[in-house]
Amino acid sequence: MLIARPITYCLNESLIVSLCSELSFGNEKRFGMAENQFPESVRRFINQYIDSVEQLEILLLVSQEPSRVWTVDSVLKVIQSSLESVAARMKNLAAFGFFAFDEKEGGYRFNPNSADMARQVEGLREAYTTMRVRVIQAIFSGPGKQAQHFADSFRFRKDK
Repeated sequence: MLIARPITYCLNESLIVSLCSELSFGNEKRFGMAENQFPESVRRFINQYIDSVEQLEILLLVSQEPSRVWTVDSVLKVIQSSLESVAARMKNLAAFGFFAFDEKEGGYRFNPNSADMARQVEGLREAYTTMRVRVIQAIFSGPGKQAQHFADSFRFRKDK
């Protein structure tokens, strides 16, 4: 099983998109990838459920071990983001029906609402493994996402 290394989240998401665009410019033909080879089902899945690379990485991490209960702290150690962000994204993924909260153990387990959702996550995992840049571009270029990322770049954040 391939385990992807988490991307460092200290970069501005707009910068990540820009870097991905530069890295992939012209490489599709060189590496045999045509524009139409990116699965439409993966694009729809991303548009519906994924709004950041962090959320994608959390979903893929937790889904790798369906029997394991993941606490926010255990995911934080792997993803290396902020506690508040990881907690919010895990709660979001539970609300979407990907995770079930285990009150006894105080964490989340991958437990999708349907077999179709589980298949979609596996399709996403395969796409992220083979076309990482294209998946990241899809995350940031979905309907309405570019405007949101532009607006987010003007948000003030407290330094801790």
